[in-house]
Amino acid sequence: MKKLSNDFFWPSYVDLMTSLFIIMLVLFILSFKALTDEKRVSEEKLQKIEEVQEAVNQLPAELFIYEKEYKRYTLTKQIQFAFNSYKIPETDYDYLYRVGKELQNMLEKLKQNYLTDKIKYLIVIEGMASKIGGTPESNYILSFNRAKSIVEFWQAYGIKFDPEICEIMVSGSGWGGIGRFSGEEEYKNQRILIQIIPKLSNFLEEGRYKLVLNN
Repeated sequence: MKKLSNDFFWPSYVDLMTSLFIIMLVLFILSFKALTDEKRVSEEKLQKIEEVQEAVNQLPAELFIYEKEYKRYTLTKQIQFAFNSYKIPETDYDYLYRVGKELQNMLEKLKQNYLTDKIKYLIVIEGMASKIGGTPESNYILSFNRAKSIVEFWQAYGIKFDPEICEIMVSGSGWGGIGRFSGEEEYKNQRILIQIIPKLSNFLEEGRYKLVLNN
């Protein structure tokens, strides 16, 4: 009777270990596949972001300079508004027209290249002001009107951004914002900041690319 019991035990034990091994093997394969898929998706996300950044990097050097510290582009020409004014000087019309066309063309190329990825863009045009004269409240209004004047200028000259892929946001930060000038260069804070933000609907990460217009 005891021998019969032992004969029954060992085959059962072997079957149990075999079953556990098969379960562990299946779990390992599933885990490995999940990790591999996650790595592939992450690599695809990174590749898309790098491709979008590369497209922004193609902006012409005669119009844009990259500021590494703030990870943004600034215009090569200083757009100087009259004191306490948001009227764009006529001498800068041609330059700002070229800037608008370059942005428009860049977004059109991005639309064609990534149409199936449903990538959209938010363009934030942020007006800023210096602390020379005025009050925080009045400079908020002034900075907003400066940003608004850029949009109106582009619209007047037929420069529009496709609403299917691009949303325009106009704002004024007054005396706020990062990367401000100080001391004798305080007047340089009277400027326009343009941020191009890719909205990657199929991806978790978002790149951010900034453009600055000094005024």
